[in-house]
Amino acid sequence: MKKAIKKITWSFEEGRFWDLWAFTHILAGVVLGLFFELLELGFFVGFVVSAGIMIAWEIGEIFFKIKETGENRVLDVLYGVIAYSLTYSIAVPMSPWLVGLSLGFFLVLKGAIEYKGWKAYRSRTSKSSKG
Repeated sequence: MKKAIKKITWSFEEGRFWDLWAFTHILAGVVLGLFFELLELGFFVGFVVSAGIMIAWEIGEIFFKIKETGENRVLDVLYGVIAYSLTYSIAVPMSPWLVGLSLGFFLVLKGAIEYKGWKAYRSRTSKSSKG
């Protein structure tokens, strides 16, 4: 019997509209916004490349058989591009050293959350393959 997917969950289990993985997609947008502002390539170039990366990531999840609802996949990209847009706009008047420092901070934060999520995913998938 298929398990019902909650609309919203505050764990790394899949939520139809929101789960803790959404934070990693938001942080991806933040990191990319800071990165493209630091490179001074312009909002539009960064937006197109960032959206492309986020869409490719979701396609990769399909390829690697990561199970998510369609709404979750679309919202993951939407969360990321909104975060990119807001972050880029906020970072424009910031000094380059502050943008770089912020980029480093958010990269570490994203890495820590990704690691925690990966461990939760591995624990969940190893339990389901045993039972």
